[in-house]
Amino acid sequence: MLSIILLTIFFHENFAGKCPSHEYSTPFNSSSSILTKQLNSFWSIYGNCEEKLDTTDNCFGDNPAWAEWDSLKFSWNDRNSYRDHGKTTLFRFPIIGINGTEGEMSDGFLWSWIDSERWPDARGSHGHVASYHFDQLPRFTAAIYQYYVWTGDRIFLQSILPRAELVVNFLISNMNGSAGIPINTINNGISENSRPSTYMDQVKSGWKDAWIALTFYTALNNIAALESVVGNETNREFYQSLADKLNSAFDDIFWNETTGRYAGWVDRNGNQHDSGYVYINLEAIARGLGNRSKADRIFDWLSHPADPILIGPHNGSTDVYHNIVAPRTTTENVRQSDWDGWSDPDEGRRPYGGLVESGGTMMWLTYYDVMARLRFNYTDEAFNILNNMLERVDNDSNCLTFNYEKGRIRDDFGEDFVQIGSNFPFPESGIAAISFLHGFVGVTAQIDGLKICPQLPSSLDFIQAQVNYIGVTLTIRVSKQMQPSSSYCITIPERQLSIDIFLDNYMATKIFTPTNQIRLTNIATVRLKKGGKRFEIACYRNKVVSWRNKEEKDLDEVLQTHTVFSNVSKGQAAKKEDLINSFNTDDQTKICLEILEKGELQVSDKERTQHLENTFKEIASVVSGKCINPETKRPYTISIIEQAMRDIHFSINPNRNAKQQALDVIRQLKHSNNIPIQQAQMRVQLTIPAKDAKKFKEKMNKLSAAPNIENEEFLGSSMQLICSIDPGVFRELDDLLRSETRGQGQLELLSLMDVAEGDEALNDLNEEKTDD
Repeated sequence: MLSIILLTIFFHENFAGKCPSHEYSTPFNSSSSILTKQLNSFWSIYGNCEEKLDTTDNCFGDNPAWAEWDSLKFSWNDRNSYRDHGKTTLFRFPIIGINGTEGEMSDGFLWSWIDSERWPDARGSHGHVASYHFDQLPRFTAAIYQYYVWTGDRIFLQSILPRAELVVNFLISNMNGSAGIPINTINNGISENSRPSTYMDQVKSGWKDAWIALTFYTALNNIAALESVVGNETNREFYQSLADKLNSAFDDIFWNETTGRYAGWVDRNGNQHDSGYVYINLEAIARGLGNRSKADRIFDWLSHPADPILIGPHNGSTDVYHNIVAPRTTTENVRQSDWDGWSDPDEGRRPYGGLVESGGTMMWLTYYDVMARLRFNYTDEAFNILNNMLERVDNDSNCLTFNYEKGRIRDDFGEDFVQIGSNFPFPESGIAAISFLHGFVGVTAQIDGLKICPQLPSSLDFIQAQVNYIGVTLTIRVSKQMQPSSSYCITIPERQLSIDIFLDNYMATKIFTPTNQIRLTNIATVRLKKGGKRFEIACYRNKVVSWRNKEEKDLDEVLQTHTVFSNVSKGQAAKKEDLINSFNTDDQTKICLEILEKGELQVSDKERTQHLENTFKEIASVVSGKCINPETKRPYTISIIEQAMRDIHFSINPNRNAKQQALDVIRQLKHSNNIPIQQAQMRVQLTIPAKDAKKFKEKMNKLSAAPNIENEEFLGSSMQLICSIDPGVFRELDDLLRSETRGQGQLELLSLMDVAEGDEALNDLNEEKTDD
């Protein structure tokens, strides 16, 4: 029997399936060579689309409805500058009230399509009047969060956060989100009157829509966290309170105790509409709604027979997972009264199972299926789902891709391109592979750092993923603990796991904490040679600089561990006698302090270059925000300041913070005559229609640097404000005034107030200045 088992394994490991894909990108690894190849091949096809096969697929949705899915695919890696593309695209999305964008809806409505306020469903053969969609609204904020936590790009956040606030506030104010569940008043959910409201654009959901609500839950949690980054505690508490309220309301409104699942929506008359919406239930659990009891009811429902399929190779099947690549989208045929036929063929609606939105499937469902099960530690069950999907793709001669234009409309299993949502027009399919990163390796970025909560399938000895976090490439491996180790292990129920983290120079770092979460923010080594010996400590690199600049006071925020090493990368602790001989003490904390003060920070060339580039941009941003061109009386753009810094050959000091060095730039630019520059505050007058005044003032006080109001008075039907502002806020204030007053407000520059280096207005720069 043993020889048969070995033979089977040998055969499996040496003969792959029919999928001809190459591994253009290899961010994933595991103890199974077959799994590794399948996963990286899948990512090359459906993730970054470098493996085209015979298609011309675009890996981005590049439309508001795809914003979050694009961010899940590209926020964690920096290949081909896709992450930058995703961030830039968010600024292109039209939002009413931003940059002159207008529409039929109110300010804060993010257009349904990138070139249309409505969804393009009037362009179909049976379309008439295009519908408004609303699921893109919360996805916008969720995308911003993903890009920020993986990059730490404060300039990006400060630039786009006002847009996120405007969109979220549309959900809160215009859609009654302040009461818990947003209400779609355009589509009331009563079948004969409604149109589709979401990406599932043939399902006439409306009024209280579960899919919009569960995504709004993520958006509220995300924007609350982002507000904490910019120091707006009032906003953070407000958004977080709404998220907590929604969590409770979601179960009350959508859960059906009889069916053991969530309904799709509740119409204006209070009736639940439920055709067994699998995608809604799995996504709700994956996003943190519900509880274990409800999750178990949902998983049990999915394990029981569904309505029989009425078309295609699975005709008669009652198995929810008969497509293998992912579960059905619905376990029942969407009732005809809830169906919108705008894109049906001329002969009429296809039978149940014939279309992705009613009994068919979409690959991206696997991401939420896996993440939902892993939330409650059903590790092997979740792994079987991912593994089955990869096997299915591997056993198709075109890797489950279709090409309608070339007539390739069926896969090797007889399924057609409208039954299986795989490649174009479904670029979101790639997120299925991200369940390996987020779920099994357990790597997610959050506001306070990188979190690793791994779940290793019992059939694997190790799993590994490579990510780019705040400009640093990390390879993270999760392994079974096979022998006793001096390092801590992460304890997961029924398993002992250890984590190795490799920086991109592949120097192994083994820093463990006895918890189920590890925070990894720019791990680096500080080295000191003393008494003929080498001593090292493991730190957070960004905290080392803060400590040396007297900004960080808490040693525990700087050190990974109060252990002195002879070699951090090998995990070798320094010998006690070496410590005493070199430092005259074996007090590890005292020695750590000396190494921290006198040692040399060890960083790779790539890290050093990235740090210098980021500091350069941050300095330029500070200068742009504090200075003006005295000839035009207007602030400079950041790009002009950056060019001026290059022209004067300004040298970045990696051990000083950006605000300190901004003062040096200002001084050097003044003496160079490269560009005319003056430190100043602007004294401005704003005229606001009285009806908009209160709301405008509230939002004005949330700007990146709130104006100082010197005088406020009402003159007839308008309110007049006299304020002093930093130059960098001028454009932001002007945009806000235009959007809030629909172009009726006025902003006028009254005068410039010159600021000397020692004046109070520069305290925010000078207070951080320390002796070099």
